[in-house]
Amino acid sequence: MKNWKRIGKDKKYKFKYRQMINRSFKTPDGRIYDFDLMTGLDVVCIFALTQDNKVVLARQFRPGPELALDELPGGKID
Repeated sequence: MKNWKRIGKDKKYKFKYRQMINRSFKTPDGRIYDFDLMTGLDVVCIFALTQDNKVVLARQFRPGPELALDELPGGKID
């Protein structure tokens, strides 16, 4: 997976109790996506193993570090 290119400048704003940062990215095939990044969230990740003890990872583009990363599956704690 190729990395995406950040375009434009960050837009910062507040939403309820969290600070938000909006970033725009261009994919290798030319599509443009906007992302809202939140700061200060409580999150969890899962260390999942297959029956033959292989670790399950998810590969996805992360707008914060601006890279495609292999990471443990996880998300926000509700």
